[in-house]
Amino acid sequence: MIEDRKNAILLGQRIATGTRSELLKEAQALIGVGGVIATVNPIMLVRAVKNPALERALHHSLNIPDGVGIKSALMKRGVETEVFPGVELVPELLQEGGSVGIVGGEAGVAERAFSELYRHNDKLTFAFCYDGYTF
Repeated sequence: MIEDRKNAILLGQRIATGTRSELLKEAQALIGVGGVIATVNPIMLVRAVKNPALERALHHSLNIPDGVGIKSALMKRGVETEVFPGVELVPELLQEGGSVGIVGGEAGVAERAFSELYRHNDKLTFAFCYDGYTF
């Protein structure tokens, strides 16, 4: 297991760590260059262990801690980080517009999330939408 000041490993996946502003800056660096950002929770990490497609997707993503489950697991290993839930991160990232793909939630949740984002920012372009059970 390799851990450094900016990353930690949980269930084989690299998790970005730091303050909210540091996590935002890392995510912003991927905008426009084809980067993939995932806000991860424990359920996603457990599913990735059993699902090769999800494991590969997360392996190639900037994985930002989404909530208290990831934060607690990291704290038990002596790694401190803030969390940045996707529902808070995405509006920050998309202030200038952009192409959006959303994965997650039960059927219909991702579509409603995009509709809500678009309602607040009509500069967005819809790329794709998958519910969390597609994987």
